Amino acid sequence: MNADATSTIDLGADLGAQSEIAKLVDPLFVLMNTVGSHGREHPLSVRAAESLRKALEATDVPFALQLVAGGLFCNRVLVPLDVERYHKLAQLSHAFNNLSVHELTVEALPELDGVLTLGDALGKARIAPCQDLEHRKIPGLRWREIPAAQRGVHADSVAPEVFAVAQVAQAIAAVERIVAAPEEPWPWSAGVGVIRRLERAYDADRSTFDRALELAPGSWSVARRAVCAAALVLQPLIVLESTLATRRAAAHAILGLAACGFKPRDCDAIEEAASRLLFRMLAAPIHARSGVEPHRLRVCALVHHFAEQDDRQAPRLEIMKLIHLVYGLEGQRCAGGVDFVLSRADLFAHAVAELDRRPEGAWVRMLIKAVGELPPGAWVRLPDGRVGTVLGPGSSGDPRRPEVLIGGRKVEPPGPVELVPPPDAHGRRS
Repeated sequence: MNADATSTIDLGADLGAQSEIAKLVDPLFVLMNTVGSHGREHPLSVRAAESLRKALEATDVPFALQLVAGGLFCNRVLVPLDVERYHKLAQLSHAFNNLSVHELTVEALPELDGVLTLGDALGKARIAPCQDLEHRKIPGLRWREIPAAQRGVHADSVAPEVFAVAQVAQAIAAVERIVAAPEEPWPWSAGVGVIRRLERAYDADRSTFDRALELAPGSWSVARRAVCAAALVLQPLIVLESTLATRRAAAHAILGLAACGFKPRDCDAIEEAASRLLFRMLAAPIHARSGVEPHRLRVCALVHHFAEQDDRQAPRLEIMKLIHLVYGLEGQRCAGGVDFVLSRADLFAHAVAELDRRPEGAWVRMLIKAVGELPPGAWVRLPDGRVGTVLGPGSSGDPRRPEVLIGGRKVEPPGPVELVPPPDAHGRRS
C-alpha cells in the first residue's frame, strides 16, 4: 500500500445490521415479562410473540447472539446499546443465565409457538434458575452454554474495550436511578460504585473509555453528563498521580453536584446544586459503627465549600478549582436556547478562549493534556477535504492524526487534521 494513502476499514454494513440487532432487545424484554406474568395463552403474550417475530424478520438471518460480560454481541461483535436498552439487557442476561444459556442462534424465523416457548422459559427464569430449555427444541433456534463465560466485572477473558464500554454503560444506568429520585437521601454506595466503574473502564482501555462517553448512542441526559463530569475530574488527577482518596472524593463531589444541578438544557449555579446535594448527603444514614467514613467527610467538605461560597468568589483550593471548571464545562454541553449538543472539543475550545479570565487556567491546560487535543467526538477535516468524527488516537502516535470515523469507515489520515465546527450546530460542515 502507498504510504501516503488513507487506510480504511469498512464498517458501513455492520452499523445497519447492529442497529436491527439492538432493536431486538425491546420485544424480547416485553415477551419475557408478558409471558412470565400472564402465561403463554394470553392475548397480550401472543401479541408480544408476534412483535418479536416481526423484529426478527428485519434482521439478516442466520446470526448468533452472545449475552456475556454484561454486554450483547452479535456474531461476537459488540452491539452498541443506549442506557434504556442496557437496563433491559441486564434483566434478559439474568434470565438467560438462569437457563444456562449464553448464546442464542437464530438459524431461521421461528414459528409463533416456538417464540412463546422461549418467552415461557425466560418468564420463569427471570425469577429463579430453571432448566425449561434443556430438553426442548424450537425449530429455527439453537442455544448453548459457554463454559468459560463469566458475568460481571470478573470476566478475565473479556476484551478490554468490551469491558470498558460495559462499565461506562452501567455507571450511566446507576446515575439515571439517582437522578430519578431527587428527594431521596444521597446513595453513597451507588455513588462510590459509579466512580469505581469509571476507574476500571479507564484502566482497561482509555481510548474506548473516552469513546463510550462521547460517542455512545442515546440522548445526552443529565445522568450521562454527570458521568462525563466525573470522568473529566478523574482523568487529570490520574495523570497527576493524585492519591486514590483525593481523586475519588473529587469525582464523587462533581458527580453529585452535576446530578443535582444539571438540567436537560443548561444547569443551575453550582452554589444551588451544592446546597441541594449537601442536604441529601447529610440526610443519608450512617451505618458504620465507627462513625462517619473518611470518604464521606472529604466529599461533604468539598460540597460544603461550594454551598457556602459567594458566586463571585474564586475557589480557594486547587482541587476545588478543577471541580468548578468541570461543572461549568459539562453544564454548557447542552446549552439553553439551542437544539444541538457541544462536543468535548467544543467545550475545551470555549475554555481556552477564556483562558486569561479564568482562575482555573492551569486546570484547562491539564485537562487538554490528560484527554488530548482532539478528544473523541470532535469533528475534523482530513487533508483531502473529507469531514468525520474523531474516535481516538491513531496508530501513528501523532496527536494530529487521530483515528476518524467517516461514513461508517475507520480512517487513518495521512497528514494532520483540522478541527471544524459540528455540522448540526451550523447546518454545514465547515
